[in-house]
Amino acid sequence: MKTTSITTLVFGAMILAGCGGNGGNGTAPARTNPVAACLTCHSFTKGVKRPTAPNLHDIVGKPAGSEPGFRYSDALKNSGIVWTREKLDAYLADPRALVPGTRMIYAGEPDAARRQAMIDYMQNGEGDQAQ
Repeated sequence: MKTTSITTLVFGAMILAGCGGNGGNGTAPARTNPVAACLTCHSFTKGVKRPTAPNLHDIVGKPAGSEPGFRYSDALKNSGIVWTREKLDAYLADPRALVPGTRMIYAGEPDAARRQAMIDYMQNGEGDQAQ
């Protein structure tokens, strides 16, 4: 198995673990932070670096693949995307559809209202206060 495949599996498991659970009692835990699952890999606090993914603090208006010190896919670096609310919405809905070849392992958020809440959180720079 390629190292890339192992890395993808490990990070995929981390994301699933970050989604949480409730022991199967039939009620979903309330998640007040719309980016709680994102915090498995990303930070939203200015200046905080994580080895797994770039910092997303104040991402709106920045070119895709521009966070210093992070190794992006060629697909993302060469996409020409500037992160607007519309581009973030499309990327959060289906990262691989917007940027084929991206390394982002997040499958996407089908709920438009949830995506908008995620983008609001990113744009408001609220940091890593996951609940």
